[in-house]
Amino acid sequence: MLRDPTTVIHAEDLQAGSSYNIPKLTQQTFGRLRAADEIIDEGHFIGKALGEGMNGFRPIVELMNSNFGIYGMAELSSAGNTFATTGGQFLMPLTVIGAGGTAPNQASYECHWTNQWNEL
Repeated sequence: MLRDPTTVIHAEDLQAGSSYNIPKLTQQTFGRLRAADEIIDEGHFIGKALGEGMNGFRPIVELMNSNFGIYGMAELSSAGNTFATTGGQFLMPLTVIGAGGTAPNQASYECHWTNQWNEL
């Protein structure tokens, strides 16, 4: 973010250091527009990041857990579709990070099996 002023980040609990220990002063250093402390609504901030990508920014989305990406699946899918259906008119730079696996006693809460979606 220091080297590229077009880089922006979206993370939950950013003020607290986020899930990946992003420095706590990131928002104070770069401002609320470049370092957004997001509400717990993955579809919302993934969609916001896609709009930024279409407008020349390089968004980074941090999910508390990669399984939460399910709630932004339509938005993630539209990133590839937008690039393809516009003939590459919109570059869609997007980095999504999220931890995989589970913590002790959290397996049933934090894990989602995606193989059932292949049946739809």
